[in-house]
Amino acid sequence: MLTLPLADCHDALNPKWAPFAGYTMPLSYAGTLTEHLHTRTHASLFDVSHMGQAVLNGPDTDALLRSLTPIDPATLKTGMMRYTVLTNAHGGIVDDIMVLRREKDTLIIVNAGNKAKVCDHIAKHRQGDVTFTLLDNTIILALQGPQSKTVIASLFPEALDLSFLTHRTILWQGCEITLSRSGYTGEDGFEFYGTDAKAARSLFQALLNHDAVKPAGLGARDTLRLEAGLSLYGLDLSDDTSPVEAGLSFVIQKAQRENPTFLGHETIVSHLKNGTPKTLVPLVFQGRQPIRHDTPVVDDADHVVGAVTSGAFSPTRGDVVALAYITNPVPEHLFAMVRGQKLPLMRTNLPFVPHRYHR
Repeated sequence: MLTLPLADCHDALNPKWAPFAGYTMPLSYAGTLTEHLHTRTHASLFDVSHMGQAVLNGPDTDALLRSLTPIDPATLKTGMMRYTVLTNAHGGIVDDIMVLRREKDTLIIVNAGNKAKVCDHIAKHRQGDVTFTLLDNTIILALQGPQSKTVIASLFPEALDLSFLTHRTILWQGCEITLSRSGYTGEDGFEFYGTDAKAARSLFQALLNHDAVKPAGLGARDTLRLEAGLSLYGLDLSDDTSPVEAGLSFVIQKAQRENPTFLGHETIVSHLKNGTPKTLVPLVFQGRQPIRHDTPVVDDADHVVGAVTSGAFSPTRGDVVALAYITNPVPEHLFAMVRGQKLPLMRTNLPFVPHRYHR
């Protein structure tokens, strides 16, 4: 198992450790429920350095983006970032990624478990004058929660002019760090992308020294992202699901709808126009019985019509929320089959908990 560059900093905080995507990761410190609620009311610091950072460079960067993602690169200006997907020839999702346009290059953030797959995919389809470099020993820290802006104001006041999905370069102890404003919790938040472990260790401690900040682990990150209605690759997204099926049609920009150039666009455009075989449906159960990944979903007649991809008790709402792929047309009444029990599910809209991004 791989370890995080700042593993010694976490050891000092005595977390519970757990394996995830080939890494030993902090699962929780004070407990998932406590960390979840603290993020919703104050600010929490997450170490997500297991995720990959890669750099695209060269005059044909935009051509590569057009061929492998539904991005319109003309709309991605310096200082902007965008959530999108890498697609395959069948219209499936190779990975969901963040793309940050920097002054001298384009930074790509990929999921930890997909690093090798993304590298192979881009190497196979790369053409022209563009390089793709997966960086080594990188560090990503995420500060999330309504008080995160107060913390940033105390350390980087010049960064408060950032709005949602924008970024800038800051200096910390003489090292350049890319600071963005986004987040996978639904809360206002900031991410720090760097490569210098010494500077990152100092920054980690400086952020934790603020009274509003507590450390949080993978457990809270998962329940927070699910409440925000945000998908996780490997559960809700895969090589066999299109962005339309996954409820991610918004990533397909206007120019790519009108004149698509990205891999697998035939399937995806057909899904936009003609519908999909299955749909990712947000569901609520008015109880506390866990409804987990792979739980079968049935209709009135007990026919299996789908399965849960993500499910958890929602600390903010006080009930159980879930995402499930359901065969179209979606039946009016849906039930989760849990240990022989038929639990009624209510269809709802995303997000389960309203977003509070800084627009």
